[in-house]
Amino acid sequence: LLAARFGRDIAVRCDFEGGEPPCLVVDVVAPPGGSIALEPESNCNMAGMPGYRLGTIITATATAEAGYWFAGWTVSPPLRGSPAAAASPLVAPVYRNTSLGATFRTCLRLNVAAEGAGSLAVTPAPNCGEAGYSGGTRVALGAMPEPGHYFDRWLGDATGTTSPAYLTLSSDLSVTAVFAPCLAVVARAEGPGRVEVTPPPTCAGGAGYSGRTALTLTAAPDPGSMFAGWSGAA
Repeated sequence: LLAARFGRDIAVRCDFEGGEPPCLVVDVVAPPGGSIALEPESNCNMAGMPGYRLGTIITATATAEAGYWFAGWTVSPPLRGSPAAAASPLVAPVYRNTSLGATFRTCLRLNVAAEGAGSLAVTPAPNCGEAGYSGGTRVALGAMPEPGHYFDRWLGDATGTTSPAYLTLSSDLSVTAVFAPCLAVVARAEGPGRVEVTPPPTCAGGAGYSGRTALTLTAAPDPGSMFAGWSGAA
């Protein structure tokens, strides 16, 4: 079976059929969205058909056009030692006739918006076309509230309440950061004593607290007095 696949004649010590190593053809197929450069140039010719000598190491480089990214190779049958999904360039020896193609896909879009008083920072910058990303790019989304506000949550293709959030692009995505006004906490004592609140204000600008902040309220009575209980929100 292997002899037949590689053009060998099992009747004569697995020599090449016809006696001489064939001139092997690498058929390059580049679909819309990019091109393939193949090196070196053909180094043999058989019956007017240019090709490569057995074992020639070729280098195939895929280059995407503007607005596209390189998504992988299609190699049939596979070149030994180089999986079809290999990155560009692909380097492999030629042992048989092969069809070599590349897959190019349109750049992916990441749409971001802010709801409320704040803004977003996205890293890295777009790496595909003018404002798009290649598939598999991992981005970090940082939510930056304005003074007197806090970051509340993500909507859309990002979830949760922590910043930064991380996304890996495999399709077009849309994300919204929601910002809300800082929350006020008023703690006062009725009678001789005081109330201590920890931690200190956490909201941007130092005025109030971010939502979901866990507070500890400690009642400290003056000498000769006792703590009798909480009222209000506690």
